Amino acid sequence: MRRILMILISMIMLFALASCNTRSIQEDPARIEEETVEVSPKINEDKYIYRHRSTMEKGNDREQYIWEVLRLSLEATVDDFGPYEIEPVDEINQIRDDVELIHNTGMITIISDSLNEMNLKELDQIQVPLMCNLLGYRVFFIRADRQDDFDHIAEAEDLKSYKFGIAFGWNDKIILEHSGYKVHEEEIYGSLYRGLESGIFDIFSRGVNEVQGEYQTYKESYPKLHIEENILLYYPLPRYFWFSKTEYGQKLKNRVEVGLNRIIEDGTFYQLFDEYFAETLETLDLDDRILIELENPIYDKNFEAIDLKYRYNPLDNNY
Repeated sequence: MRRILMILISMIMLFALASCNTRSIQEDPARIEEETVEVSPKINEDKYIYRHRSTMEKGNDREQYIWEVLRLSLEATVDDFGPYEIEPVDEINQIRDDVELIHNTGMITIISDSLNEMNLKELDQIQVPLMCNLLGYRVFFIRADRQDDFDHIAEAEDLKSYKFGIAFGWNDKIILEHSGYKVHEEEIYGSLYRGLESGIFDIFSRGVNEVQGEYQTYKESYPKLHIEENILLYYPLPRYFWFSKTEYGQKLKNRVEVGLNRIIEDGTFYQLFDEYFAETLETLDLDDRILIELENPIYDKNFEAIDLKYRYNPLDNNY
């Protein structure tokens, strides 16, 4: 009997230790790099295969525009480079997305991301801001019963009494904490809506290009969801295509860069931008909002000088 009891105690201790290890992996990005990488079957490097993280949630692909830019860029180069494949990969979060590409596993061969220190050190980007920096203009999801609280906000300092909810791995964390704001992270994107509804945090900030589509997707599941009516937050948040520095990664990058420049030159890029976002921007009354600007500590003058060529200002409807 004593022996059985000892075995049961040992099993309980092992289970507890495993649980602790799992939690520490989730909370420590450095350990994620070491422990979550999976090796995919070797990719055929004779082909142009673009594998990216799927961003589909409840039938709404919040990055559909980005992958349409990729498709059009590749279509513009078929005569030069031949066929291509685009493969969305399910069940990968943003941190895992970066790590798979950095470790060159073949699971991911292209990512769309803004600036962070890890990407700048380990990866290579095409320096064309795919959203024309529109993603840096932010409006808030809040609870409908909190609008009166936000009616009194007039400047950046006023937001310091509120907590922002973001997904684990988002580069917004660096910007918000640099400005002295409180941040709550959720590992799963969909959990942010539950966290906002339950009051775990106060603000779920979304790009002006994202907020309307996501509101339509989630409003029935979260009836307290509300688009805040008065504030427009801005910080530089350009989004680029990133590739591995390997020979194959550079092969993929070169083709996209050629095609992307072509669709910019012939106007297809800007036509697509307007098709996706012009109508949405009109409904948000951006001109009537209080503009609050924050600094992005990673965004230096070298990036800004190039990005200005493509930057779109939704306040004056101008590139």
